[in-house]
Amino acid sequence: MVKSGMKRIRWGGLIARWLFIAAMAWPVGVTGAMSYLRDQDGLLVPRMPYPQYLARSYRFVLQDLDHGWSSGNAYQDETGQPVPGYVNYALANPERKLGVGHPLNADTVYPAFHHALFIRAFLAQWRYAGDPEGLARARQLADWNLARRTPADCMFGSLFYSTVHKGQGGGNVDGDAIMTDKPAIMALAMLELAGATGDACYRQAAETVAATLAKTQLPEGNWPFRVNPKTGAVREAYTSSAIYAVMLFEELDKPDGKRWRGARDKALRWILEGPVTNMRWNGFYEDVTPEHGRENRTNWDCIDTARWLIAHRADHPEYLPLACKLHDWIAREFVEKNKDWAPAEGLREQKVCFATMGVHTLHWAALLADFHAATGEAAFKQRAIQACALVTYWMRDDGANLVGPTWGDEIWFSCHFGSALYMYDTLARYPELLADGPAAARQPATP
Repeated sequence: MVKSGMKRIRWGGLIARWLFIAAMAWPVGVTGAMSYLRDQDGLLVPRMPYPQYLARSYRFVLQDLDHGWSSGNAYQDETGQPVPGYVNYALANPERKLGVGHPLNADTVYPAFHHALFIRAFLAQWRYAGDPEGLARARQLADWNLARRTPADCMFGSLFYSTVHKGQGGGNVDGDAIMTDKPAIMALAMLELAGATGDACYRQAAETVAATLAKTQLPEGNWPFRVNPKTGAVREAYTSSAIYAVMLFEELDKPDGKRWRGARDKALRWILEGPVTNMRWNGFYEDVTPEHGRENRTNWDCIDTARWLIAHRADHPEYLPLACKLHDWIAREFVEKNKDWAPAEGLREQKVCFATMGVHTLHWAALLADFHAATGEAAFKQRAIQACALVTYWMRDDGANLVGPTWGDEIWFSCHFGSALYMYDTLARYPELLADGPAAARQPATP
């Protein structure tokens, strides 16, 4: 690990730089068309103040997206009003149409994972900016998912769907199956919402997910990846993504409960003896077929496993070196160090979609910030902040966060929301970078 001290970013005079960047560096989806600017120490300068980036991200969702930005929304609520486009659709194409695109993703949403990100992003906006609409939108998404779970009498009952196609659970790559890891991700978001609202129904939903996972846990401690929820027939056997079940069992047992400890310990042991040891991190994305997924490698649950290990290092000193091992593997396999934006690091999504993306770059930044908090090494802070600065360049002039620098103008809502969520997650550790942030976030952001 690099132990060199972080060069001090000189913030005086950056207002002029931001104004210059705003005029010169509007992304169009191609790396070569962007101008990445640096300060006198050679460090990447954010294209705009971080509070403005966050305000623009949320304005896009709360104002523009609901008022004519996209077309083709075929879904209404019980009052006859259009449901926000991000509820039933994963993306909008470059012509701003919903329900189109690659056949695997048209008319499709991936709610158990994506909506969980959206809920947490809305809650971050509610906490940070005092925006009541953030809490209302989080509840809307949670209630939509509560109404669309697998039947309670199924073997894998009362779980949130990993894929919804044309308004119906399942379909596309999932077929007649659901993923077993994604309901725990949604359950964790439900617990966060329960804490924000005091509404017991969200905690009860999380308890029900935990009960199903404990009942269906394999003797080794893990779960099959894709299963038919009614019969339990396995459609795809392997996933490394078990850390979310560990986190769910743990959260439900706080502060000193023991109800889920056995299931939690079995799953944790499998993770430590399995993917943490053999680095077989794969089986995560909903639109990856089993044929492609078999030899694929991913990093999302690997990052969250490393973050969990860091958070538990006080009771287990051996966990920090394990987290370092995961960091080094991710850095070697997925980090893009591009001369256009050096020294900032971009992170690629997975081997079968080896594209650098904003949400993944900021997920990586959050891990780097965790390492900084755990070790005090200034280089981790510099790397985390540089990743945040990099992603500010990947916002279009209408406030939509691009998937990444080479993806084009297709907007994935998971990438848009996730970028805002993990920007908050990272910069919450460095409040000086969010100075005057809540006030800025409540003001209309200038394009």
